[in-house]
Amino acid sequence: MKYQSKGAKTKVEVEMRPVTKHGLTGMQFKRKVKGRENKDYNYYHNTIKRKLKELTIEIKNMQLEINKIEARSKTYYALDKKLSVLSTDVRELEG
Repeated sequence: MKYQSKGAKTKVEVEMRPVTKHGLTGMQFKRKVKGRENKDYNYYHNTIKRKLKELTIEIKNMQLEINKIEARSKTYYALDKKLSVLSTDVRELEG
């Protein structure tokens, strides 16, 4: 008695496939999203904190520059006023 393989000759249609434990959606894996979300949150949170610190330092530096410029400006205007007073005195003395 000879046995013939029926598997190769069997015409299988998609509807005839057996449904497994995973169903038609395929295998589902548990996703570890929480850890990733925490890492992403911490990364971006720390990046924002670092950039905020850099901005704060830059603002302080700019404020120092503004104060220096204002001090120079006040000195310049005081000296300019003194120059105009002295130049009028010199003109009066020259005659």
